[in-house]
Amino acid sequence: MSDVTEIPGAAPGWTRLVVKSKLGMGLDLNVSDLQGNPVMVVDGKMGTSPKAEVQDPTGQVLYHLKGKFMGIPTKLEITDPG
Repeated sequence: MSDVTEIPGAAPGWTRLVVKSKLGMGLDLNVSDLQGNPVMVVDGKMGTSPKAEVQDPTGQVLYHLKGKFMGIPTKLEITDPG
């Protein structure tokens, strides 16, 4: 499914999003709606504890994500940047 127009719409009350990995590395993700409009970016950071920032299309940080235990995602903490 390379073309987002092939993806069926979401059920009533839900929003369907398309998530694509930048450079195929899986750390940074572009999230768009079915029309291809940017919704958010997930900026992943490498290290012993996985971290990421969820940003809106302008680069404003919406959430901070932090994992635990040497990169094994047994728990994920989500906090706002405030």
